[in-house]
Amino acid sequence: MTNLKNRLLDEVMRVIARKFRLEICAVHKIHWHKEPGDKKFNHIDVIERDRAQETDDTKSYVREKIPVLQSFLGGHCGGYNWNPRKGDLVYVFFYHERKGICLGNFWGWQEYPICRPTPYDIAYKGGQWLEPFQDPKTLDFPRQPYPPLKKPYCYRWFHGPVTGDTGKGRDWAWMLDYCKEGDAVKDCRNCLKIDSISRDGNRGFKFYSHETESKVAHPLRDLFFNESGSFWMFDAKSCADCPECDGSCCSEMYTEGRGYWTIQGAISVSSLRGHLRHNPYGSMDLHTETEDQPLESETSGVRVAVVSALDSGPDFSWEIKDFLTNAYAKAFKDGKIKIESQSQITLKAPTIILDGNVHITGNNQIDGSCAHGSCSCPCSGAGGGVTCPTTSIKLDAATGRCMTREPTGEWTCLGDQVLTSCCCLNSENIVGCNSAGECWKWDGNEWSCLSTSPAMKMVSVGCDGSLHGVTQGNVEMTYIEGAEIHWQNASGKLLSVAVFQQDLIYGIDTIHTTYGHLHLWTTGPLWSQLSDIDIDCISVAKDGSLFAVLHSDGSLVKWSGTAWGSSLGAATGLKAIAAKSATMVWAVGSDDKLYYWNGLTWVQSSTETVSGLALAMM
Repeated sequence: MTNLKNRLLDEVMRVIARKFRLEICAVHKIHWHKEPGDKKFNHIDVIERDRAQETDDTKSYVREKIPVLQSFLGGHCGGYNWNPRKGDLVYVFFYHERKGICLGNFWGWQEYPICRPTPYDIAYKGGQWLEPFQDPKTLDFPRQPYPPLKKPYCYRWFHGPVTGDTGKGRDWAWMLDYCKEGDAVKDCRNCLKIDSISRDGNRGFKFYSHETESKVAHPLRDLFFNESGSFWMFDAKSCADCPECDGSCCSEMYTEGRGYWTIQGAISVSSLRGHLRHNPYGSMDLHTETEDQPLESETSGVRVAVVSALDSGPDFSWEIKDFLTNAYAKAFKDGKIKIESQSQITLKAPTIILDGNVHITGNNQIDGSCAHGSCSCPCSGAGGGVTCPTTSIKLDAATGRCMTREPTGEWTCLGDQVLTSCCCLNSENIVGCNSAGECWKWDGNEWSCLSTSPAMKMVSVGCDGSLHGVTQGNVEMTYIEGAEIHWQNASGKLLSVAVFQQDLIYGIDTIHTTYGHLHLWTTGPLWSQLSDIDIDCISVAKDGSLFAVLHSDGSLVKWSGTAWGSSLGAATGLKAIAAKSATMVWAVGSDDKLYYWNGLTWVQSSTETVSGLALAMM
């Protein structure tokens, strides 16, 4: 008798088999989303391999646009976009006979998995794909296995020995383009633990676990390495925490234990270059050479080092050193600083300040000028603002007599001439005017009268010896040596002049009775105004620097070439000035005492009263 129950069950199974089935297919084509709006959402065309026939010209066993099951979409324009590759075997679940969905890959003889030392290791390997051979008639892929991946990358987690308990293992490795070992041995049979992956020629990361299997690294080490041999390394454990360090350090790279890190430069694993290191105490050094020893024992290259107060090794707190020439600058932990060179040390700046006692054990040479108090310099201790090696002139306020001082001498009175103004080319050419307007010259031995008319108020001598002056009627004059009429009108009405040379003369106009504006005369017949700032007097130094006294407050200012600068120092009420250089100016103060500006501050030169002053132009 027919078993109706069994017949019904058989019929149901046949219907299900026609409508729903799971098959292993080969990927024929891939329809990936390439451009916006192309309506391709990672679909594939597959071949039902068991139904493929050479005589089937319609290729009825090809199923088109099978969607691929995605593990993570991630929202609009996001997610992890995955599709199998051409030739891959995949599981496809078919429904309604021809409709289907790709569930995932299937390992087979055509594509082997990579080897793993335990079934619990995580091994993710990818690379550039090589297309397998496809039969043009059946569209199948008969040549197996397929070509292996080339230039692979890899992500590995090493489980460690399976013991039924926690123990060694749990190391991570991430190999970037590209893993030399995985490229040489395609199935990765030799990749058994983290030490199986060499740094030599590779590029990637290694993260060693608390109980690492490594024989050449401390536990909890983090390492990034480059194909050049350069690397970054951070250590969290010391030899005392490492079971492999038995009497000597197991680490293949130099380390000082927990808290030590380094950025190491190299051109190969065996050819290291410079580094930046941080030791467990907090000390750091930047070094052009690499030696596997503590900071205080290094002896090569050039190094910049800073040392923590906790670090008792080095005797310094910071150091810059060239070990080859033994040139260095070093600050010791007791606060002393030492700078040493076997050849020369050069300090160059507009102003260099030494604040404190200076002890010179060798010779001291000054090629320029100096300003100082009493000392053992060639000025014989004259001090008090001596400007050496320039002849200095002042007019005594009480007697009106001219006083001079050479770099090696004291103030000396030059005869009995009573003057109201003076200028100086050198010790044998000093010119001044008296109250009668007569012009007198000191030749190194005696005074002689240059002129009695016109009545001169002041004179100024330039570097080239040219002499100009202003009459008591404020007429600018030029002195002509040997002429019957010594003074000739120079086409100007001025309060005072400052001569640099014959073709470069500065003057103050007569817009006010006792003060005016800066003007310039070169080789033209007219004076040109440079500024409309009110000034009392001017002086030009032998280096061309021009200074003036502001009428508003009597402070010293310097000419920039286009304008007067801000006031130099706090001194005000200045009555007269004489410039030596850009950083040296003498002045008669509001108290008729002699002062000088050293480029930084005003210093009183003497307590004697003066009415005029000059510095030699040569």
